[in-house]
Amino acid sequence: MRSFFGCTAATLQYYSLKYIPLGDSSVICNSYPVFVSILARVFLGEPFGIYTCLSTVVTLLGVVIVTQPPFLTGVELNMTQLVS
Repeated sequence: MRSFFGCTAATLQYYSLKYIPLGDSSVICNSYPVFVSILARVFLGEPFGIYTCLSTVVTLLGVVIVTQPPFLTGVELNMTQLVS
């Protein structure tokens, strides 16, 4: 399972470089500890204190601000760029 998910993560990171800018891709890929802590709480019952919750919210907010999604910037998404 670990090798399957590791290979999938590497493949998706490679393809993310093809479709989104390098800065956005690196921010998203380097925020994996947040998702690990959330999944550890859900599946393993790890403690999720106020500090962990606060750092999770701040990290996710930072990812949203850095990647500048169209609903925040008002820029329309060009689908022809994603297809080519």
